[in-house]
Amino acid sequence: MTKYEADFGAMAFEAHACLGCHTINEDGKIIGEISSTALQASGQRYDKDWLYRFGLNPQDFVPHSGEFFGGCDRPTAACRNWILNVAGRE
Repeated sequence: MTKYEADFGAMAFEAHACLGCHTINEDGKIIGEISSTALQASGQRYDKDWLYRFGLNPQDFVPHSGEFFGGCDRPTAACRNWILNVAGRE
């Protein structure tokens, strides 16, 4: 992952309040809420189509899931899909 990709992913993670449901390891310390699936290796666990469709309407997959961003527009879902696929391959 390039520095640009890491910086972009961090900005998007913060902008979309991902810490409301997901945890990350920041300088050896786990921060965030443990109420959803870990994002680690998400690009290996899910395919692009699944991530895109989940981003558009997470309620279709798991009730009360993704309530912070449910029903987002297509460009936003595509952006999240890119982030999860790039960062999730690490």
